[in-house]
Amino acid sequence: MNLEKVGAQKGEKNQPSAESQIPDEIETQIQERIEAAKSTANESAENQIHSYNERISNLDFEGHFSELRQAGPIAIRVVSKFQLLTHGSRVTKFTYACLDVPQTQ
Repeated sequence: MNLEKVGAQKGEKNQPSAESQIPDEIETQIQERIEAAKSTANESAENQIHSYNERISNLDFEGHFSELRQAGPIAIRVVSKFQLLTHGSRVTKFTYACLDVPQTQ
C-alpha cells in the first residue's frame, strides 16, 4: 500500500471532499488492515495465554505440595529414630511414645 502516492493523487482531485462522512476505499483499506492486525495480535495473545496456562497446570504444584506434606513427617520420624538410636540418652519418654518405638532405657 503506497499511501503517500495515493494520498497525493487524491488530494490533487480533492477526494474525498471535506464534507464526506463516508470513508473512501483507501480509508476503508486502512481500517481493514488495522482491524486485521488487531485480530491477529489478539489471537496470538490468546494462544500464548492458553499455552502458558497449560504449562502452569502441567507443573502440578498441588501434587508436589501434597507429596511434600506426606514426606515431611516421614522424614522427621526417620531423623528422630536415627537420633534415638545414636543418642538414646537425650531422648525423652514422650519422644519414644511419639515415634512408636520401644525405649532402650
